[in-house]
Amino acid sequence: MNIFRFLPNGSAVIHKGELKNRILYVSSKECYGMKTQCIGYIWRSRLFGFIKPKREQIVTVRVGDGTPLSPLLKHYISDDPVDEYDLRDYENEFFLSTQLDVEKNRKTGERTRLDKLLWVLIGCAVAVFLIIAVGKNFTSVIDGFSGEGSSTNLFSNKTPIENNKSETKSETKNWYW
Repeated sequence: MNIFRFLPNGSAVIHKGELKNRILYVSSKECYGMKTQCIGYIWRSRLFGFIKPKREQIVTVRVGDGTPLSPLLKHYISDDPVDEYDLRDYENEFFLSTQLDVEKNRKTGERTRLDKLLWVLIGCAVAVFLIIAVGKNFTSVIDGFSGEGSSTNLFSNKTPIENNKSETKSETKNWYW
């Protein structure tokens, strides 16, 4: 946003400012409280007037006074000047927004580190599990493929021993199965 500043020596300068939380910042040590009735517009011609002019917002201020001027009022002085209560509100808003930015940046930084650590730990756990599983069963896999493994080996070609199908006698009713 543009700022039309009246300096104490009687000259005027147009500067760029940043509007944030109802405060118009010129520099780190100079800012003005914003009121909606104090915003005006300036038309700037482009390419010597051959291109459509660009409309930009502008605020008129006096250096050393925190209240911007109201160009549409009769005496250019705002009816509601910035007082100590407004300054407290501005300070509280600035503090809360700064605190929110710090917490947001800190949480995202910690969160990404925790996520990376979690993925590394999961990868290590999977790698350890695979090493143990393959190491434990490596000999039985080799024995099964070579034909030397027992019948309980999943990879062997031997058929398992079948259960003996002998008749069993029930003692209570003398029935045969």
